[in-house]
Amino acid sequence: MDSPVLDRATWSDRERAHHERADTLTAAHRERAARGEKHPIWDFLFTYYSYSPSQLRRWHPGAGVQLEDAANRVQWRWYSPGSAPGSVAPDAAAFAREKAALADLIERMLRRTAALPPVWARMQEVELEVPFALLYGKALADLALSGEAAGIAFRVALLAPQYETFAQSRTPANLTEAFLIAIAKGKVRGVTAPDSLGRAIAAAFTTPVPSAEAKALMDGNRTGEAILVAIENIGRGVQGDLRGVSEGLSLLRLVGLEDVARRTAIELMILERRG
Repeated sequence: MDSPVLDRATWSDRERAHHERADTLTAAHRERAARGEKHPIWDFLFTYYSYSPSQLRRWHPGAGVQLEDAANRVQWRWYSPGSAPGSVAPDAAAFAREKAALADLIERMLRRTAALPPVWARMQEVELEVPFALLYGKALADLALSGEAAGIAFRVALLAPQYETFAQSRTPANLTEAFLIAIAKGKVRGVTAPDSLGRAIAAAFTTPVPSAEAKALMDGNRTGEAILVAIENIGRGVQGDLRGVSEGLSLLRLVGLEDVARRTAIELMILERRG
């Protein structure tokens, strides 16, 4: 199959648009650098990865795409002459030879990123999310994923026994993730719940109040029976009576089953069972 070819006017427009986007994104960073001002996040991005704003600004068309009238690029790293005089194209084979380990890592990351969403959807369909998390939660947490796959990997990791450890290193991507992290850490106070279920869960972690029946059993030193009532209350909450969620989780926490309460709350948020 013939390689796509971009004439100079077309690729120059794309290059210019890329320059404008890159300049806009890095403007504040470059201004801080000119003043000698430090920034913990932006400086880390460009120093840890050894990738300067000028490198980010450099536009590339993609592997195999030929650029007409671009002879000056033949001296660029990982470029080679195209089929037409004066044309060049990124040389994917040369990159793979020089950066074999990196190329392999990128390929594996992309394949895993593409594969995870349909696999997770299937696990949800057959309600095997927790067994899946027990098997693969830690392995997924260790992968460098992005986008939808990264969010799925985080939720899977939270369903694993090491949920609190995984929550420590996650920067929340949205309100729900922030709330899940708060539950995992047991520090829900002051964190906004994303929905009515979240608000019911939050109540158990801020002002725990068990049901009257469970409290009476607990006061009568009948803790085992009180726990059974708590489980029943949570089940009732899943069916729609959210007060049961608050009361059941509250009882679990009051009798010292903090880990069970957190894991149950996380499962309620992630699995979203409704009967």
